[in-house]
Amino acid sequence: MANTYVDYTATAAQTDFAFNFNYLEDSHVVVEIDGIDKTLTTDYTIVTSPSKKVVLTSGATAGQLVRVKRVSDFGTDLVNFVNGSVLNEADLDKAYQHNRYLNEEAAEGNNDSMQTVGGGTDFNANNNKIVNLATPTLSTDAVNKIYIDDRVALASSNLNGFDKSTHTGDNSNTEFTLSFTSQTTTAEAYLVTIDGVVQTPTTAYSVNTTTNKIIFTSAPPTSASIVVVPIGTTSSASDATVTQSGTSTTKTLANWTNDLQSATSTGSTTSRTLASRFADVVNVKDYGATGDGSTDDSTAIQNAINAGGNIFFPSGSYKIGSSINLASNIKLFGEKSSKIVRDDGGNRIIGKATDYTALTTTADLAKGTTVLSLDSSGYSSLSVGDYIYVTDNTSITGDFITNNFSPASSSDYHNIDQWIYMTQTFKVLEKLGSDQVRLDSAAIIFFPTTGAGGAFKINQYVENVSIEDLAFENLSGTFTSTEDAFFNVSYVFDFEVSDCTFNLNGLSGGIYKNFGACDIKNNKFIGAKNLAVFLRQACANSVIQGNSFKNQTTGDASVFLEAHNYNITVSNNNFDGARNTEGVGIISAIQMDARVHNCVIDGNNVNGYSVGVRSELGSTMNVISNNTFQNLDTSGLRFVNSTLTTIVGNKFFNTTLTPSALANQTGAIYLNGGKWCNIQNNIIVNDSNNEDFALFGTMKYSKFSNNILTNVFSVSLLASSSYNDICNNTIESVSTSSIIKITGTGDSSSVTHYNTIKGNRLYYTGGSSCTYAINVDNGSECNLIHDNEASNVDYVVGLTNSTSNAQSMKHNREQTTSATASNNIYNVAISAPVMPSFAVMPRRFEIYSTSTGFNNNEQNGEHAWQYVNESGGLNYFRKLSLTNALVSI
Repeated sequence: MANTYVDYTATAAQTDFAFNFNYLEDSHVVVEIDGIDKTLTTDYTIVTSPSKKVVLTSGATAGQLVRVKRVSDFGTDLVNFVNGSVLNEADLDKAYQHNRYLNEEAAEGNNDSMQTVGGGTDFNANNNKIVNLATPTLSTDAVNKIYIDDRVALASSNLNGFDKSTHTGDNSNTEFTLSFTSQTTTAEAYLVTIDGVVQTPTTAYSVNTTTNKIIFTSAPPTSASIVVVPIGTTSSASDATVTQSGTSTTKTLANWTNDLQSATSTGSTTSRTLASRFADVVNVKDYGATGDGSTDDSTAIQNAINAGGNIFFPSGSYKIGSSINLASNIKLFGEKSSKIVRDDGGNRIIGKATDYTALTTTADLAKGTTVLSLDSSGYSSLSVGDYIYVTDNTSITGDFITNNFSPASSSDYHNIDQWIYMTQTFKVLEKLGSDQVRLDSAAIIFFPTTGAGGAFKINQYVENVSIEDLAFENLSGTFTSTEDAFFNVSYVFDFEVSDCTFNLNGLSGGIYKNFGACDIKNNKFIGAKNLAVFLRQACANSVIQGNSFKNQTTGDASVFLEAHNYNITVSNNNFDGARNTEGVGIISAIQMDARVHNCVIDGNNVNGYSVGVRSELGSTMNVISNNTFQNLDTSGLRFVNSTLTTIVGNKFFNTTLTPSALANQTGAIYLNGGKWCNIQNNIIVNDSNNEDFALFGTMKYSKFSNNILTNVFSVSLLASSSYNDICNNTIESVSTSSIIKITGTGDSSSVTHYNTIKGNRLYYTGGSSCTYAINVDNGSECNLIHDNEASNVDYVVGLTNSTSNAQSMKHNREQTTSATASNNIYNVAISAPVMPSFAVMPRRFEIYSTSTGFNNNEQNGEHAWQYVNESGGLNYFRKLSLTNALVSI
């Protein structure tokens, strides 16, 4: 009897199997089912009381062979004796028992193995089967049953394969009685020769099992030797029996094949045909595509797309000689070496052509609402899931686009070429009754849609399209406009392009998108012309993330967000090496057009462009954060007439290298006409010989604070800059004139007033000297200049060219006076107080008024005046006498 294992043949759902051998560790008790070792705790547990047994997690199948065995792990020492240690009984017993158990297991394993016959050299299987025998390869290999069955297939009638019946012809007799019993009428089951010549079955002879005769078509010649040998019929492959691996289930091949025609996949409950399963992935070569790079594969690709589902492109180069139309609910994907090529801008991958139905609405679509009211006809024409768009066709006074482009006609303002109006797309989520539908998002603005012509049903559209792991390449050809991009996809909703490569070779853009959100992620755009990615109209909630843009050759930008787009994220992209091959204009990494709003530009790296991010026509409520701009020609950021812009946490390195296109409008940040902008916590650094303005332009109600600037010229606000805060910045400047400068218009029309310059640390680091740390110039008044610290300047504050009116200055100081400076602060001579007409009441501040200029050898003006206006209407002037001594204000 075995001491180290016990065997069972399981009953249905049996879980408990007793054993009586001793063991040292739980891990030494192993359960083997049908030759496969199971995992302790996962597949079974051990119970020791009241008796020892293993308990399976899931019950066994009836007939399974179960062995519970001890495997004492010969590779692990259970006891390790150390010199000088105390020997105890437990350790000695454990070491002895481990050795004993290993010997028992080895002995029983040897006894159970196949042994040679005593005194002989042949193996004795003791009438047991040898299982799991491999297919033989050498002439001396043992063979398994399947191998024999495949090669010797006799008819089900069990013909005696080596009987023989001989006869002699007489030139008249055609029938001969066989000496063996014939068992089939199949002529092919018999080998028949006449004088050694093999006869053709059926044609030359037949067999009648009833009379047990062979019948020849014509009588064999006289004395001819006739031999008939039964050789057995050849079995049909479909009749061959096949046993499922690891089970006892046996069926004919035909039955297995029939089962596969309607198979149920692992873990699922519904069977499907193989044809249905193969249709889950469509191979374009199954539709006739060649992938040889020269044959036009357009038709084959289109047919594969029309079939729908997942369309796979094996490795190859697939040329499109005509445009490819996308369809809903498809995925195009391939191997990394799979690419689609073209040689003409007219051959594109496109969405749908314009096709609308005008809807008549009975109420305007209010800002923030999700309910659209229609007339009964429009309501009846819509279904849940339909797409509509609304547009604001109201002319807006002062809008750059409406002032500079021909407005759309009332009958054609839905045309995609008329992009001057705000447009928003919606999906119908629910029909509410009362001729109202619920939309999938809220209106972003007020749409005056009442009546006809403000809302439209999109009749042709595509949705749920994914493009992955493909390359797209321009070979040659003519590409004239932004719409000649490789992808021209309008009215495609839920559109995603990821992990693709666009080799554009300076001929076209990559993706032109119009109407509908898109995700463009982790792609490479190389050598784009015009615009690598162009989101034209109504592409709200799109994401452009993780892409690489290289060697842009011309055009406005690599990423262009057209007018009125909103809620778009452009993040973590790399822009490297734009080169303007046409020699005109500037190329931006990212450009936002008129009224683009609520967009986030975050975490991008821009190197070697003209401008990092550009918005010329008035954008609003956008965030520019955590980007790196380096080695740019003109500016890191260029914003004109933009409002509520947040610029925070960015890094600028050498952002004005060769500003030929905009020589007088440069700087790390060029902000002209900005309002309510917040510029904080940025770092601006230039190499020597590449110094320029850190901030340049005009802004109102804005903040420039907590920035670190190194090797820059200055922070310069031009005329019409008012109500701004320039606070708590650290600036190392190489400008010899001023570090911070605020400039008016030079006459009474100046509106450069009420700026606060406070808490800045201003250091001149150039080679010679800087005249002013802070220069208020040319009529700018009513500014507050407090608590600034300067170093290596002639004057901490300079009021020049009629700027003595209503300046409040105190606690400005210099750390180290330069060699040429004898005054801490530069004021002009003081005369009678002048109160500017635009001052806010009530207010109290110090007033300085202009008389004559002076230099370091002249004393300051004789008097200063402090003006106080109380809420009760009383006005007070306090006259302050000045001396020629240094004064810290």
